[in-house]
Amino acid sequence: MTVVTAYIKLFLSLVFLVVDVLVVVGIRRQSVLSSHPIIILNAALFTTEILKIGAQVTNEYPVEIVGRVIIDCPLSDVWAVWSLVPWFSSIYLYPILAIFHLLAIHRPMYFKMLKKRSAYLVILTVFSLSSLMALAYIIPSCGIYYSHEILYWSFNFTRPQVFYMEKYNFILTV
Repeated sequence: MTVVTAYIKLFLSLVFLVVDVLVVVGIRRQSVLSSHPIIILNAALFTTEILKIGAQVTNEYPVEIVGRVIIDCPLSDVWAVWSLVPWFSSIYLYPILAIFHLLAIHRPMYFKMLKKRSAYLVILTVFSLSSLMALAYIIPSCGIYYSHEILYWSFNFTRPQVFYMEKYNFILTV
């Protein structure tokens, strides 16, 4: 990948970051919108996009442009978790939103009984589960390693948990 392409990706990511932040702020400022569970879950999806773009802007694109890790800290695995949590969260949130939409179509009375509290519980559960899934990737004995120099995940398939994590990710992706 050329440096020009990396700069273009960085610029577009920053534009999307600004748009996502404006959408979340706009949703939070509208009292009618901000109290509905579907809108709250959509705001959570935008928040995961903000986190994902933040991870790309702080680590992935600088490595592509400069050719080396700019921010090299002893806790570099924190970035790996930070980049995985939005991915897992969005994978969990999309089916939940689909179920809520299906509920709105087929059982409108049940859908109207949904409260803000239920949406916040779903978000808390999704982010907790996503964080636990992401933490599994940085445990030293897990058999999964992220190289910050070449932005690559390597897997030790001799370890049984790597096989299960790979199958679980495949199922989530499908």
